[in-house]
Amino acid sequence: MATRKKYKALGFMNGTSIDGVDYALIESDGTFKNMSFKKHKHFSIPPELKKKLLQAATNQLNTYEVSSLHYDLGRLYGKHIKTLKKSWNWDVVGLHGQT
Repeated sequence: MATRKKYKALGFMNGTSIDGVDYALIESDGTFKNMSFKKHKHFSIPPELKKKLLQAATNQLNTYEVSSLHYDLGRLYGKHIKTLKKSWNWDVVGLHGQT
């Protein structure tokens, strides 16, 4: 039986607590049986961005402000990923979006 190629996946999320973004690196051959956890890193969300996320969650932002918030979150994720890429290597990325 041939050995399946293993891939590393970077997953990240931030939830309803809005305290930060968690990044996890796993390795798998595509089956749950052969999956292993490799690394984890947590980055705090800056206070001003957290304030905007809380305002969005309570319907206090207009459409333009929500659109800007999407951009701000993307920039934050990009900054974190650049930091992680220096020491982590992955093949695929998964992001569920803001809760």
